[in-house]
Amino acid sequence: MNTNKRLLFFPLLFLGVFVLFLAIETREAPALKPQKSKARPVDLLTLVQKERAPTVAGFGRVAPKLTWQGIAQVSGKVIFRSPLLEKGALLPKGTLLLRLDPSDYQLAVAKAQAEIRAQTARLEKLHLDEKNTEAALEIEQRRWALNKEEWERKKKLNQKGLSSQSDLDDEQHAFLSQQIKVVELENQLLLLPDEKEIIEAELEVSRLVLLQAIRDLEKTSLFLPFDGQISNVNIERDQFVSAQQTMVEAQGLMQVEVEAQVSIHDMQVLLSSLSPSLKEGTHQDIKGLSAEVRVSSGGFERLWPATVARLSDRVHLNKATLGVILEISLKEGLSKENNTLVSLVNGMFVEAKITGASVSHWVIPERALHGNEIYLFENDQLKRLPVSVVFRQNEEVIIEGAISSGQFLVLNDLLPAVAGMGLFPLTLDGKKVDTIEMKENVPAL
Repeated sequence: MNTNKRLLFFPLLFLGVFVLFLAIETREAPALKPQKSKARPVDLLTLVQKERAPTVAGFGRVAPKLTWQGIAQVSGKVIFRSPLLEKGALLPKGTLLLRLDPSDYQLAVAKAQAEIRAQTARLEKLHLDEKNTEAALEIEQRRWALNKEEWERKKKLNQKGLSSQSDLDDEQHAFLSQQIKVVELENQLLLLPDEKEIIEAELEVSRLVLLQAIRDLEKTSLFLPFDGQISNVNIERDQFVSAQQTMVEAQGLMQVEVEAQVSIHDMQVLLSSLSPSLKEGTHQDIKGLSAEVRVSSGGFERLWPATVARLSDRVHLNKATLGVILEISLKEGLSKENNTLVSLVNGMFVEAKITGASVSHWVIPERALHGNEIYLFENDQLKRLPVSVVFRQNEEVIIEGAISSGQFLVLNDLLPAVAGMGLFPLTLDGKKVDTIEMKENVPAL
């Protein structure tokens, strides 16, 4: 039995090898699939320069452009306090806010006026004395001339022996006495101009004292110098006020300021739009900038046009930002219907948008920028081009680099992005591109 099994093994082995060989030789060859192209489909955009004005956003708080402090310039007791004088009140220009007791200042005015009248009377008396002295001098000079003639006559008679020596001495004494009177009157006339100058100087001082007293009297009443809103009241009726004490504070209604904080890079972008060659901005360069201020709170939103007035004198220590001071004109001021302020309020937090000049730039979508490179479609291949970002705005990127007008920008994010890899376009500037038409009509691709 075992011998028969061994004899059957080899024939069966040869039969199996033969069947396997026959199956291999007679099987059909597998169908060959055509090799697929390795070119990647991409969307393209034609690069052309577009006008863009850089816009940066900053935030700041509203502050009144005009602030006023009602400081007491004289001291006294408050005898009148306007019933309208309350914090937050909107008052028109010229409103009487406070009045101090004017008694002391009225007395000072009356005293100065009395001094002026007295000095004026003294000056008039001096003018009259001058006229009287001149008239008396003229009379005494005539008497002196007569005495001189009489003395000369007596002298001749004495020489001839017709007159005694005592008569000559008496006549000489009378002559000399009259001469003394004339000299005294002349000296009085010489002193009168100096006395008049002294009195005139005293009179001028008294007039200045009167002017100061009148001004002090006027300072006892405090009026609001402009249409404004009361921001602080620090006085009550019957309170004594000392000079230099702050009684009232108010702010103007027609203009406010916002110091918007802007990054130094953004400010440089704005200034460079005014002058592309500008490296460091100056205060004169901000005149070409425009701005607007936006307030948004819940469902309320409102815009105000603003003027870029100047730059802050320092960089913010914590934020490392530069302050751009904007001026906003509030023409409406007081609302006549309900006497309330329809405007920007002191301390309000606002957003400011500052816009530079419109300049031609290379503008690409944000998704087409890959780090610091863009992908170009050139001769059906990928070209990687390094660029620098000027600024970003509204999902667009403004770039600089060795770019030529008419080049094709690849919008897709290719992974991996190997320079020289094959590409073929699906769309060009948002329109579908047929491969055959692409080859025939767009040979540059």
